[in-house]
Amino acid sequence: MKLLDDVRYAIRMLSKSPGFSALTLTILSLGLGASIFGFAVLHAIVLKPLPFSEPHELMHIETAILERDIDSREVNFDDFSDWREMQTSFEDLGAFYRGTVNIRGSEKPERYDGGFMSDGSFALIGGKPLMGRTFIAADTVFGAPAVVLLGYKVWQRTFNGDEDIVGQVLRVNGRDAEIVGVMPEGFMFPIMEDIWVPLRYDQADRQRGEGQSLEVFGRLKDGVSASQARAEFQGITSQLASAHPETNDGVTAVIKPFSDEYVDEGTRAAIWSMMIAVTLVLLIACANVANLLLSRTTARTQEVAIRAALGAGRRRLVIQMLIESFVLALGGAFIGLALAYWGMDASARFFGESGNRLPFWVVLELDFWSAVFAIAAAGATALLSGLVPALRATGLEINLILRENARGSTSRQTKWLSQSLVVTEIALSFILLVLAGLTIQTSLIMQEFDVGVPVENVLTVRLGLPEADYETPAEQARFFTELNERIQDIRGVNKATVSGGLPGLWSNWSSYLPEVDEVTDDTRLEGAPYIAVANGYFDAFETPLLQGRDFDDRDSAESLPVVIVNNTFATTVFGSENPVGRQVRFGSPDNANQPAQWRTIIGVSQNIKQTGLGEDEERPTFYVPLVQDPVRFMSVALRTSGEPKALAPALRNVVQQLDPELPLYWVQTLEEAYQDEIAPNRLLGICFGVFAVIALLLAAGGLYGVISFNVIQRTPELGIRRALGADDKSIALLVSRQAALQLGLGLGIGILGAVGASQILESVILVSPLDPTIYITVALLLIVSVIIATLVPSRKAIRIEPMAALRYE
Repeated sequence: MKLLDDVRYAIRMLSKSPGFSALTLTILSLGLGASIFGFAVLHAIVLKPLPFSEPHELMHIETAILERDIDSREVNFDDFSDWREMQTSFEDLGAFYRGTVNIRGSEKPERYDGGFMSDGSFALIGGKPLMGRTFIAADTVFGAPAVVLLGYKVWQRTFNGDEDIVGQVLRVNGRDAEIVGVMPEGFMFPIMEDIWVPLRYDQADRQRGEGQSLEVFGRLKDGVSASQARAEFQGITSQLASAHPETNDGVTAVIKPFSDEYVDEGTRAAIWSMMIAVTLVLLIACANVANLLLSRTTARTQEVAIRAALGAGRRRLVIQMLIESFVLALGGAFIGLALAYWGMDASARFFGESGNRLPFWVVLELDFWSAVFAIAAAGATALLSGLVPALRATGLEINLILRENARGSTSRQTKWLSQSLVVTEIALSFILLVLAGLTIQTSLIMQEFDVGVPVENVLTVRLGLPEADYETPAEQARFFTELNERIQDIRGVNKATVSGGLPGLWSNWSSYLPEVDEVTDDTRLEGAPYIAVANGYFDAFETPLLQGRDFDDRDSAESLPVVIVNNTFATTVFGSENPVGRQVRFGSPDNANQPAQWRTIIGVSQNIKQTGLGEDEERPTFYVPLVQDPVRFMSVALRTSGEPKALAPALRNVVQQLDPELPLYWVQTLEEAYQDEIAPNRLLGICFGVFAVIALLLAAGGLYGVISFNVIQRTPELGIRRALGADDKSIALLVSRQAALQLGLGLGIGILGAVGASQILESVILVSPLDPTIYITVALLLIVSVIIATLVPSRKAIRIEPMAALRYE
């Protein structure tokens, strides 16, 4: 009952100061809202356990070749099979790869992200079907009847939730497949897959190490640690290296928690840096509120003294004042939850509209733990902002207060604390603004990134050929060659091409070794973009060749293997020599099953950025004729002088004429594709920008409040100085001197803090963490903010009349 009485009293006292209460609630709402949002993102992406049974037991396994500086690569089917048979640390191993699944269950073909899964994979993660069954060993035998497992979205969208769907036949990747089950809503393993087919390999028609690369995972047995599993796999890989030196020499296994594979170090660094930023915002808000409470306690000294004189102990008074702080903090948390909800919803919509698909277990929404954090943060905020003012207010000399107006003495007692809080706000604001500047600058750099080709008015789409219909390289080459010829005739198309990758987005990679007299660090075997392109690729992207010739009808599957290299490769390896006519070998020369192929250089192109937009290094890049090295997945690019998306129906008609069951996907302009690529960095920059604006406003507002309060407290002194002849300039300098001192101390501390805090962003930014331009800009921004914050109090001090000041109480 006493607690309820205290709460009622606190609400009544706060209602008597509506201006103070509204301002404090606003500050706390901004600080707590930012921190709740930051925690919700951190929990959703980094802290939240995976939605599998005993997720800590799930391990991701890949391979590495340390002597070649290859520390992460996927696993071939043979290694997976051998590991599965030889290991004893895991209950079982599963494998999958992610790819395109084309289905035709309605009037038009549809394309979905699909998972090609080994038997037992669903059992390892505890994935149980909504109806039917998952895959069994018999489903993964090459040549067995085709089966398919539907995701909830496909079941609802294509089959309207038909309860009798199990046992029906669906056209999948060119084959009739029996539907064996439907997975429950929300299940989209491993990332955002909507449909699953069995993982199958033709053992009789390939050499060891050939075929699709896999991702392997397993569940540790009870009592077995990850380190024990690593030790066992070290022995297994050594045995395989001895038995199969041509494919396994130097190959080791890398075992890590499953979640670490999909939330990499860069992402973790970005999320943790955002959490640091929102913590800084909250601390700035706490300092601001503490200053407001200090000012308020000065006005309440008579009230506190009377209550103490009537018998209220100091502990009781402190508790009562803290309850007021808790009421304000809880109100701020409630409003902050609403702000955080809006922020999470906006972020989720931002990702959805950008085409970026987060792992299915990452749900950007507030949950139970967000509410728990909000309450805990509100409690901590109430203590941080309210305890010191409460102790200060209740520690005054009662008799002195009751005998006389103690406004001046109270001001002197609280002045040092109030000024220290402002210094803290400036320092924290500097750190946050530097972090924001680094992320915003990175976002701007990525938006203005030059990929080496004109990107305006280009429509791009992606196509994936079903393996069942296009089994041989010749069939794949024939389809894409004919497609390349037909798209040139689409009305409105200026230039068009088909290629394995698009500038700045994606490409295949291959190891290479040039024909040189001596292998150096610049010419050693390493990986580089390796793109199959149709004739006219360089013309379509308006990139002239610097030397040699383009691909043409002379290049065929039976002719001399040829390659066009970029200028970086030519100058790095051959210097000023003409590389045309020289050779480059692709693949590993040590692999007897896949002997490295020599290709003759026929041309040198200008550099085109074929790696990610965040990659600033100019890498060697290789282009090969589509007819000599076709792949099943290719991109189409149409350059037009009009609206690019207006060409999509015509392009779809051309594709349907060649193959009625082939859907188009990722239909967008090249500029939209780039915006999607940089969307996560852009969102991070937006968040930091919002946090920076909040921090700047709070810091400037806090300084304004302290200086205004100081002017009020010093009104008699300023009046006396006026009476003794002080001019406007002297009064203004007297007031601003305090702000200048606080600014200097805050900047000094802030610079030191920013140097340390910015290091966490090093892996996700494209500028130096110590970029002097950003530090200078932030310092100037804070200086201007402080000047603006001191203008009104200074003008108020200048207008003080001596006689009015001497009568001021």
